[in-house]
Order: sequence, then structure tokens, then C-alpha cells
Amino acid sequence: MNAEADGPTVSVVRFAGEPTARIYRSTSFSGIVLADAGIARPASADPDPAKPSSIANDISPELISQADADLILVSTYHSPDDSVVEHAKPFLTSPMWAGLGGRKVDVDDTIWMAAVSVQGADGILDDLAAAFGVDPHRV
Repeated sequence: MNAEADGPTVSVVRFAGEPTARIYRSTSFSGIVLADAGIARPASADPDPAKPSSIANDISPELISQADADLILVSTYHSPDDSVVEHAKPFLTSPMWAGLGGRKVDVDDTIWMAAVSVQGADGILDDLAAAFGVDPHRV
């Protein structure tokens, strides 16, 4: 993947029905899988020295530029109502979102956030391979 995309940075953003978006840190499950795959992350995904157990950086719409990377993977929690969609609107309709330089790819929230397992890691790697156009069996 790094060879195909010339050492890209990858950001993982999640909309979970709150007035904030989450940038998943390198200490999260998906962050660990990305690190094991040798994928670079933006500074906003670094561990929080004041709170080392924190797996996400909660940001407001005004700070969405912190999510910028070569590839921005977007996960959205599947809620039974429209609360997640309503809370995501200020981000997704913002000129700052449109101005992010990275390519945005939607990923399955169940795989990226709920499947904290070998199967989840395999799903994450499959999604990364698809995003970078490489053979998933070689990832």
C-alpha cells in the first residue's frame, strides 16, 4: 500500500451521533491495525500524553481540518433514528469538509469500530487494500 500510494497518511473519522466527530488515535484498534500495516497517520491521531488511554480525539466542526490526510476513512454509526445524520450535517456540509485535501472513503462502522478481533483486522486490511488498489491477499 505504501509503495502504491507513495507513503500516504491515513485518517479515521467517525460520526457517532454526538455534536463532535472523532478522529481515531493510533491507540485505537483501527489505529493499531494501521500501524501494523506501516501506514502513517496525521498528528491529530497521535496518542494524547495527558490521557494515554484515549482512543479518539473529539473535534468540533471548526476543527475538521485536523482530520486531513491523503486518505480519510469515514465511519458512521448505524443508529435506528436520524440522530447520527443530524449531528454529522455541520461537518459534512461545511466548506472546511469540502476543502480537505484527502480522498474520502466511507467504511463500514461495524468492521472498523465494533469488530475488535482478528476478523475485524482482516476487514480493515481488505478495505485498505481496496482504497489503495492493491491485492488484498498481499496486504
